[in-house]
Amino acid sequence: MSWVKTKCAHCRGRLQVASHDVLLTVHTSQSWRDTYRFFCALCREENVYPAGVDVVELLVSASVRIERVQVPDELDDASRRAPRPLTWDDLLDFLDALETTEDLKALWRA
Repeated sequence: MSWVKTKCAHCRGRLQVASHDVLLTVHTSQSWRDTYRFFCALCREENVYPAGVDVVELLVSASVRIERVQVPDELDDASRRAPRPLTWDDLLDFLDALETTEDLKALWRA
């Protein structure tokens, strides 16, 4: 069994955590930061730290548990580009759709 030397962000205690008590979360998207987490043996608080490439390699070599996370497209920064601005044509199309939809007509009159 391997041990990971780390520090608790809550109580500032220095500790060694067994590799099977560390969870490395690796995201499929480059825009999300990989993290590792563990519970402090001194204060029992959960710690979550960012994991850069070098930390990921070190933790993988220590045989920690790995969780691979598929980030949905709608949450990925690359897909969250600002939508194009509305145009007058968009507004007219929307008003036309309101006029031609029976359910919305009834709601509009109410």
